[in-house]
Amino acid sequence: MSNYASYTYDAIGQLASQVKGNVGMYLDYDVTGKVTKIYSDNTKKIIILSFVYDDEGNRVMKKDHRTNAVTWYSYDGSGALAALFEQQGAGAVQLKEQPVYGSDRLGTFYRLGSNYQYTITDHVGNTRVVINRNKTADNAADIVYYADYYPFGMEVRSGGIENRYGYQGLYAEKDKETGWNNFELSNYDAAIGRWLTTDPYGQYHSPYVGMGNNPVSGFDVDGGWNGGPGPTDPIAYYIKMNEVVVNGFKSVKNYFKNLTWTKSWDEFQSGIPGHQFTRYVISDLQKGNYVGAAAGMANGTADIFTLGMGFTAKPAQLVVTESLVSSKQVATKEVQEAAKEM
Repeated sequence: MSNYASYTYDAIGQLASQVKGNVGMYLDYDVTGKVTKIYSDNTKKIIILSFVYDDEGNRVMKKDHRTNAVTWYSYDGSGALAALFEQQGAGAVQLKEQPVYGSDRLGTFYRLGSNYQYTITDHVGNTRVVINRNKTADNAADIVYYADYYPFGMEVRSGGIENRYGYQGLYAEKDKETGWNNFELSNYDAAIGRWLTTDPYGQYHSPYVGMGNNPVSGFDVDGGWNGGPGPTDPIAYYIKMNEVVVNGFKSVKNYFKNLTWTKSWDEFQSGIPGHQFTRYVISDLQKGNYVGAAAGMANGTADIFTLGMGFTAKPAQLVVTESLVSSKQVATKEVQEAAKEM
C-alpha cells in the first residue's frame, strides 16, 4: 500500500530500512547503536544524512548531503544542549540557537534575530505553542507556532514557523529530513508509535514499545525508559535495586537453638531485610497507591542498607548479618547512595 512504509531489521533488531512507495532510507550504525549514515538506495552508495557523536553519545553534527547543510551541537558539562550552529556549504559557521533553561528548557534565543521565543508544553512534554517574548501591538500573545498531535505523536495540525521540537519536544528533536524524533538513546517513529532500535533497558516484553503503549500519560526522557530517566539515573522517585546475593553457610554459632519453628516463622521472615516492606509495596501497587508504594520502596531500601539493625534479636537478621560480615559482602553502591538520600 502506497500510504504505508515497509520496515526491515538487521540481526540484532536495529532498523535496516524504511521504504515508502519509491522512497527508501537505509541505515548504518556505530557499535553503540547510534545511526551514523542514512542512504537513499539499498546499495548504500548515495548518502542522504550523516551524523557524528561525542564520547557521551550526544549528537554533535548532522549533515544533509543533498543540500550540503551542516548543523553543529554544543553541550555544557551536564550534557544539556548549550548552543546550535549552522553552516551552509563552505560558508561560515553561524551561531543560530541557544536554549533557555529553568527547571527544563523554557524556550530558545535566536541569535541572528536577537529574539527570544518561549515554548508551552503539555504534561508529556509535547510542544503545543511557541510564543515570542514580546506581545503584539494589541497586547496579545504573539503565537508563532502551534501543534496538536495524535496519541503516538503524529501531527493532527500545526502552523507557523519551522520548529525543531515537536512531539515530546522537551526531550527530543524532530529531524525534518526523516520525520523521526531523535531521543538520546534511540530514534522514534510516530507513524507506528515504535522505537527504531531495541530498548537498551528492556523495560517491556516488546523491545520496540513506545511510551509503554500509553501515549496519554507516557513520556520518555532519553529513549530508554518510559516515565522518566533510566534505571541507572539517581532520582528521588526511582531506585534501581541490584540483586544482593547472600552466601549462607554453617556458622559456629547456632542462632536457632531452642526455637519453636511453628511459632517463629513469621518472626523469621520479618527479620529478613526488606521483606515486610516488599509486602507493603506489592499491596500498594495492586491498590493503585503509587505514593505508598514509593514510600515502601524507600523504607525497604533503607532496611536493606542497614540490614535492619534495629531487629537484631530476630534469628533471620542475625544469620544474614553474620553471613554478610563473614563473606565481606555489602549492598551495592547504588543502593547505598539511594539510601543516603532518603
